[in-house]
Amino acid sequence: MKSKRLRVGIDGRLVVRGLGIAQFILSLTDQIAEYVDVIWFGHPETAPDGVASVQSLRGLPYPALESPYGRFIAKSHHLDIFHFTGNTGWTTRGPVPFILTVHDAIFMDSRVRGRRPRQVAGHRYARWNLRRAIRHASVVTTVSHASANRLSRHFPDVSLAVIPNATDVPTRVSRQRHSFDFALVFGSHDPRKGLELAYRGWVEAGRTPEQLYVLCGRGLGENFRRVAALDVEAGRVKLVPYLTRAELLDLIRRAGVLLYPSLDEGFGFPVLEAMACGTPVITGLAPATLEVGGDAVARIDPISPVASIAGHLQKLDVDPRLRSELARAGMFRARNFSWSTSAKRYLAVYEAASGVRMPADLHPVEHEESTSTRLP
Repeated sequence: MKSKRLRVGIDGRLVVRGLGIAQFILSLTDQIAEYVDVIWFGHPETAPDGVASVQSLRGLPYPALESPYGRFIAKSHHLDIFHFTGNTGWTTRGPVPFILTVHDAIFMDSRVRGRRPRQVAGHRYARWNLRRAIRHASVVTTVSHASANRLSRHFPDVSLAVIPNATDVPTRVSRQRHSFDFALVFGSHDPRKGLELAYRGWVEAGRTPEQLYVLCGRGLGENFRRVAALDVEAGRVKLVPYLTRAELLDLIRRAGVLLYPSLDEGFGFPVLEAMACGTPVITGLAPATLEVGGDAVARIDPISPVASIAGHLQKLDVDPRLRSELARAGMFRARNFSWSTSAKRYLAVYEAASGVRMPADLHPVEHEESTSTRLP
């Protein structure tokens, strides 16, 4: 295996959507840019500091990067490896090998009611592309064992490497007990997020805590607006518009509890970030959220989810010690999810797939080993 500084193309197109996938792309790029030359493919204004150069895709339709034109511009940058970071990739092999990260298999089924036409069309394209691209990628990665299990049902002959997502939220374990002024829930048009389950559980708990904050920057379903109208009007349900990341994390830190009854997830960033912030979490209907949360979350009973949510809320309301225990357990568990660790695993994948070994003075694992020998 020859040695040189790797040139890695990163697909940054989905950063403009600001979803969990954007967090994955930005955090990974930030970590690997110290060790490899990153060529950013996407909108120039979204490129993180530290990338070697930017290939603007502004004005091009989304599938352009998966087209022969996309392969041509990748080759023109003399890349050793290209990382498709968002479920789609090249549908044939070519001169530049590629890594494909598939975050979940949710888009393999667009029959769920409540999805917008644009989302259905996007899922349809992703299904068409993935069935071809997944068989030509040098390595296929995914972000949880739950996602790997589900993808394996669609692609039983494809090997999947699981590299978990992580968080950059610092965890500061303290003995401070949390107030229980409001519960927080992520809203969405997509019914799989379980917003109505969260609302019904909060109502059954006697509207405990006193307020339910609903993050609605990405919209809300009309049915929820209708059933919660009186509580919204009375101020018991507060609709929170789009927030910056800093504002969102501040709100999560202040919340008495995060309700996350999502029915289907590839990973579950909100669960991990709430745990890192020291906020108790009620979740567990999606296998991925249990994988992330483990024993550090209050688990929802799938047989009677509304009653289960209500029961957890009532217990947390009257038991400050339980709130503190969940907060501390969540912060300790969140420490297991490190972007540094995930990035090192991706760098190893890049080396293996490209046939290019990073120089010893740029190899993060070797840095770690050499540093450890100097410690007492």
